[in-house]
Amino acid sequence: MTAQMVLVVEDEPLLRMAALAMVEEAGFQALAASDCEMAVRVLNTCSDIAVVFTDVDLGYGKDGLWLASQIAERWPAVRIIVTSGYRHVTPERVPAGAIFFEKPYSEEKVVDEMRKFVGQ
Repeated sequence: MTAQMVLVVEDEPLLRMAALAMVEEAGFQALAASDCEMAVRVLNTCSDIAVVFTDVDLGYGKDGLWLASQIAERWPAVRIIVTSGYRHVTPERVPAGAIFFEKPYSEEKVVDEMRKFVGQ
């Protein structure tokens, strides 16, 4: 069985590397994007993505909440996990079916949700 694909969207390089390591150590394949535009390009070209794990604060431009809403609209089969340490995110701002984790998050809980999303 092929490992499920997770797209990590994080603008901070060290946090992106840590999230990629977490995803890969959990047995998933991982792709990375540093902003919303890159994430949309990846989603447009890679149909194997099962989960997107995105930060809310992605520097300048569009944020992870915008990305989550685009994914819910354009790629409804892709599951979404949103995280942030800087903004209070209410459930109404996260698309239906998406999960929110406040930073610092428990890697174990994030991985558990990824596994639930893909039926592992």
